[in-house]
Amino acid sequence: MFAIVACALCLIAVFYPTFIFASAFFICGMAAGLWLMRPGPAEAKAVSEATLHAKVFLTTADGATITDAEGNILAVNDAFTRLTGYGRAEVIGKNPSILSSGLHDDAFYNQMWGQIATGGYWEGEVYNRHKDGEVYAEWLRISKVPDPDGGAPNYIGIFSDITARKATEEHLYQRAYSDALTGAANRPYLNKYLDQEMPRVHRQASCLAVLFLDLDKFKPINDKHGHAAGDEVLRVIVDRIRGELRENDLVARIGGDEFVVALSDSGSADGALQVASRILAMVSRPITWQGHEFHVCCSGGVAIYPDHADDRNALIAAADKAMYKAKARGGNYVALAERAPPQRKNSFA
Repeated sequence: MFAIVACALCLIAVFYPTFIFASAFFICGMAAGLWLMRPGPAEAKAVSEATLHAKVFLTTADGATITDAEGNILAVNDAFTRLTGYGRAEVIGKNPSILSSGLHDDAFYNQMWGQIATGGYWEGEVYNRHKDGEVYAEWLRISKVPDPDGGAPNYIGIFSDITARKATEEHLYQRAYSDALTGAANRPYLNKYLDQEMPRVHRQASCLAVLFLDLDKFKPINDKHGHAAGDEVLRVIVDRIRGELRENDLVARIGGDEFVVALSDSGSADGALQVASRILAMVSRPITWQGHEFHVCCSGGVAIYPDHADDRNALIAAADKAMYKAKARGGNYVALAERAPPQRKNSFA
């Protein structure tokens, strides 16, 4: 029996160290009763080690599960019950899918278990559901534990709740890539978006439109009613612009009252101009703030990639230039950029 345990521990030792303790608890625990009937120095030491490993399994801060080859839960630790809200009696004999959030499709789990079947190990981010219904993010590591006698394997799952870490990352991301006042994207994120989308639409022989917007009649609102009024106007305008966009489009605030809208797969200049006209109509609707009614409008310039420019900065500049053409006509108008010179070569070729 001692040889069997030693062999099993050698197999487990190739896994992540945390798994050694959990696996040892599972394997040694089953053998402990037999060793107690055959007392001796080696056996007593093995039982002592198994007890220690069991304590580690039960008290570690990470949630841990042991399942059989059919996926039935055989054991969980205290952290599992704390992190999931389920008591041991509620999950023993059940499948871990009891925790499923429904956010992962079959392809996700097929890839996971395919990797475990071939490599014996998988780790990654999973969204599961607490007993109270709340979805949480966890970092999960699953290890296949072969049976030393050639029988069916067991599986060890170790997970930690990373919801708070994800929230912190999201907060930092928002600070880095969004405008604090309006929630629109900022200039760095606009650049990142265009750098990703322009090569893609080029490969797909599609096009991307950039709409440069500058508000008209905005400065008097700030001057007369203060920045609180102006800030509210900017927030309302961003919300209205978003209402005219598709999921993959983007609105960015790049200056005090300047915005850039990126229309992915815009189809044509005519299509982009139609969207721009709808945005101008929405922006020109009255805005009410603390009993005051404000009337603003905007001038817009549209530039199409690859027709009007072949790189990100040139595309924005072309839309900006077209916007000034619209402003010269009295505002509340949208103009199309001039076509790029034919000798230009596409930088994504």
